[in-house]
Amino acid sequence: MLAANRETWLAPLSAIVPIDTAKFDRGFLSDVELFAVDRAHRGHPALASVERLYVHAGSASILDHSMRALREVGPINRAWLEDLVAARRPWAIDTLDLDISDAGMIDLLRDTTTLPALRHLIVRGDSADEAASRLARSAWWHQLDRLTIVDPRAMTLSGFGRRAELHVPWLAVRWPASDPVRTDGWEFAFGPAEACEATLRGFTPEARREALKMHLSAMPVSTVKLVASRYYAPSAADRAFVSRDGLVVT
Repeated sequence: MLAANRETWLAPLSAIVPIDTAKFDRGFLSDVELFAVDRAHRGHPALASVERLYVHAGSASILDHSMRALREVGPINRAWLEDLVAARRPWAIDTLDLDISDAGMIDLLRDTTTLPALRHLIVRGDSADEAASRLARSAWWHQLDRLTIVDPRAMTLSGFGRRAELHVPWLAVRWPASDPVRTDGWEFAFGPAEACEATLRGFTPEARREALKMHLSAMPVSTVKLVASRYYAPSAADRAFVSRDGLVVT
């Protein structure tokens, strides 16, 4: 039924949603990627059921208070963030991915009262670590279970020490690749009791296990857990390859 009707169902959104990215749950549109050249589709009824929204870089904002089901959104730019904080009611968003382009975005997010359900904040950009420090003074910061920093310089951070400074249960740092296109790569998360996890957040030529081994060799960790993701299924061969004296890989 989906194969026969998906193009018809998505016809009103075909200008902004790649049809093959759309997923349905119980007959309702639940998961999409999006790129909009203008705001013409803002408030479209078909978007009201969307729970997960991936926003391609440069997309115009179509965020609207009618999108009551929204749980995950991003990466968003300033225009999207302005619509987010200007909402007349709180959002149900628990995962927010923010692409920092100017310092004013940090002030907008820091002062918002519209995100009572926020649990995972992803901050990306050349000043992502600095932005995280400023956001840590937000009234809502204590809500977070996880902070992810996507920054070319983030891999030089001392994960456990930075986690303690920022007062978050889990701090993840992600290496963004730029060859052949900008995408996410290996991610390392640091948690309570010296827990460390590694996973892959995007496909890139730099996402080989040789790169994983290189990153781990530079980290002062004694154990690491390889975690499955949309792009990665850990194997026994991976664990054997990255293991070294003094490092336990599970």
